[in-house]
Formats: sequence, structure tokens, C-alpha cells
Amino acid sequence: MDGHTKKIPYSIGMYALDKSVQWIMVYGKALVGATLEIINAFHDIPPGELKGRSNRHLQRQKIFEQIISSYNTQPFEGLPAQSLTDALNISKLTSQSHKESTSKNMTFAVALECFVAACALAIGFTKPIRINELSTILRDSLSYQTNNEGAFIRQPILKKRVPIAPNIRRPIPYIASVAIQLLAVLGNGLKEIYKDTSPHSEHLFYFPSSRGFNKPSGKRVDSRIDNAMRSFCDI
Repeated sequence: MDGHTKKIPYSIGMYALDKSVQWIMVYGKALVGATLEIINAFHDIPPGELKGRSNRHLQRQKIFEQIISSYNTQPFEGLPAQSLTDALNISKLTSQSHKESTSKNMTFAVALECFVAACALAIGFTKPIRINELSTILRDSLSYQTNNEGAFIRQPILKKRVPIAPNIRRPIPYIASVAIQLLAVLGNGLKEIYKDTSPHSEHLFYFPSSRGFNKPSGKRVDSRIDNAMRSFCDI
């Protein structure tokens, strides 16, 4: 053992990256827009109408069905635009268990997790980074060179035995910059809807709970990203 993390096989890594690109470029914009509109609508429900878990679930499902039908995928490399629900076989908002979701019958909650995972993979594969570093990147970490030298990300280096984590700035490819931009739109919108002023509300990976689409607590963010990756791999 040399102490280094083992690398995944090249073929598997490239397949995962290819699928990540599809989730970001084809489904990303619609998933982000739909998520923000749906959660905003949830917050507009009068408190008196939210009595009982069953009633709340039915109300949210109805809102989801009214909103999701207006969202389409982006055309990409010969793929025409189509409704998001048809493209991902999304049938409902949530389910009792993520294990019920498949590529042929997916919930919107799992689709959002897969998008988050795709962004994490695109950033992590193209610029190696630890998952605990990924979970603490801020939304304003993206920058550009004025002389057309591309995009850069600012990230912490969280190594053991380093008392003060340094921040470094690294170049990233186009797909990673698109992923960061979409996550930033999602995070900025959610922060406003939730009226969240916590430190976590400034993080890049700021996304709602997959159960009730509630405000994220900021706890175990690395585990939440890891769980999203598991959903992505299962789908």
C-alpha cells in the first residue's frame, strides 16, 4: 500500500463522466428551474392547509404536476428538446424509498440528486478533489481570466495535520464551469426562498432534502453528496 487513494478503472470513469455531461447539459437547466419554482410554490401554501402528512403529500404532488409539465430539456449534440418528465421518466415528486426509482420510473427527488451528483463528478473528475473539500466550496468560487485563459475554481485544501486550510485557485474545463454556474443558480434561489442566513447557505453544494424538499441543515454535506452519487450510479 502506498497510501494513495485507488483510481477507478478508466472505462468506468469515462462512462460516468459522459453521463454527467448529459445530466448537466441536457437536464440541468430544467431541473434547477423546476426545483426553485416547486419549492417556492410549497412555501406559498397557507399553513392552515398543511394539516396532516397525507394531505401535505397530496398537495405537493398536485403542485408538482402543475409545474413540471412546462419544463423541457436542452437540445444537445443532435438530441432534440423534449419534456423533462418524458426524458427522465419522472412519474411523481417523491416516494417512500429511493430504491423504488429506476431509469424507467424515476421520482423528481431522485432526478435532482442525480443532477447534484453529476455536478460533483464533473468537478471532481476533471480537477481531483476530496469530497470534504468539495462540500465546503463556496458559490462565489468560480472566476474567469480576462485574457481568454478559461475558468478557474477556488477551493480549500483540507489535508490532515494542516491547522489552517489554504485556498488554491485551479483551472477547470468548460463542463465543470457550467456545473458550478447551475449549482450557483440553484443555491442562490434556495437561499432566498428559505431566507437562510447560515454559513452553509453560501456553499456551492446547497440543495434541499430529498424527502420533503426542506431547507438543508448544513450537517454531513459530504455524506449527502455521497448518497446522491449512489443514486446516480443506481440509475
